[in-house]
Amino acid sequence: HGFRYAEITGIPLLEKDDVVALMLCTELESTLDFTCGNPTINSIHDMAVHTEQCTCHSAFNDTCGRSERMNWYGDGTVRYGELSYNFDISKMFPRIMELICDTQGEGGSLTCTAPFINGKRPADPLSSSYLIIADLLYTHTGNTDVIAKYYDSMCDWEKCLLDNSDDYIVNCGYIGDWAGPEYSRDHT
Repeated sequence: HGFRYAEITGIPLLEKDDVVALMLCTELESTLDFTCGNPTINSIHDMAVHTEQCTCHSAFNDTCGRSERMNWYGDGTVRYGELSYNFDISKMFPRIMELICDTQGEGGSLTCTAPFINGKRPADPLSSSYLIIADLLYTHTGNTDVIAKYYDSMCDWEKCLLDNSDDYIVNCGYIGDWAGPEYSRDHT
């Protein structure tokens, strides 16, 4: 879990320099070297990249504001676009696809977390990461293997969504507080 301050008591003669904090996360290779003429923008970008690194533990955990630290894919849905510009996604995204596919159950339903610890089945439709990751992986790396490997499974998820829809409006949502990028909501 992330922290900003630490209090250590009960150890006499302990100096500030005797305490070391370590950042543990999956090593992600940065692919973007961004700087501009505005130091505030540079700082915001650096903090965003650091935050993503801190939330990566074999998959991307949920928002730093929560203490549960699960792989909620609704949270990922709104972050994966940024990740694909800042990091080498060629190994991480196929791993996430595998994790999500492993939760798939009867009727193509997926779960909101992988492994399935929390949420419901079927997942809230905001968890469209399964489809978005495959698209981003292809767009940024040209990888078609993931699409070929999970195509039938992705079709099953799409059918699950359609089976739980009225006139193409999904009726099985229960979170509804997040949404994917604007382009992913185009229903024309």
